[in-house]
Amino acid sequence: MDSVVKVDGRNGENLLETLSLCGPPRHSPSADPGTAVGKDGTQEGEGEGEGGEEGVPKEANPALYVLRERIRKGLQLYSSEPTEPYLSSQNYGELFSNQIIWFVDDTNVYRVTIHKTFEGNLTTKPINGAIFIFNPRSGQLFLKIIHTSVWAGQKRLSQLAKWKTAEEVAALIRSLHVTEQPNQIIVTRKGMLDPLEVHLLDFPKVVIKGSELQLPFQACLKMEKLGDRILR
Repeated sequence: MDSVVKVDGRNGENLLETLSLCGPPRHSPSADPGTAVGKDGTQEGEGEGEGGEEGVPKEANPALYVLRERIRKGLQLYSSEPTEPYLSSQNYGELFSNQIIWFVDDTNVYRVTIHKTFEGNLTTKPINGAIFIFNPRSGQLFLKIIHTSVWAGQKRLSQLAKWKTAEEVAALIRSLHVTEQPNQIIVTRKGMLDPLEVHLLDFPKVVIKGSELQLPFQACLKMEKLGDRILR
């Protein structure tokens, strides 16, 4: 159940002032990326672009952008923006429309094997993983293999895997012709929503939403051709 937070007086002005430092929301028509909104509602840093001193682009601090978006949602500041319903058994028919729709599954990006040491302790060792990007209408599958070297010297690997997935999805979209780019991306796990929002700032027309359906992409690893290729 959504909680309602009431903000009034000077506190509300201070909060919205702080939120504007991270740039406008993803689908907001009120301002362009790379500009900040001043107290009087006008855009600052016009003509500065991404390198402007006054306008702070969202790309400069993705973590701050995500925090800003969560606060906006908590304060219910999205009332004028349409919300996309999650994929469910009631609306799955839209998968086969004329739009280009991608499923993005990050379940198998960070994988480990578990070993038992001589002392009886359990230790984990990363193995190659993969990102599954699937077009249900055409049957096209993009398989991006994530080598274990990606995790070397890194911490919080489960979280890093989500951002790595979003980074690779954005890179794939940029490499495709405009006519081949997706109109909609459906993520199989809700934790991918924020990372994709940040990495797809350059593609405001791409709709990103979650899924209530449990889709067994992990079963693809049991296919010998795919499983062997990933582990190479």
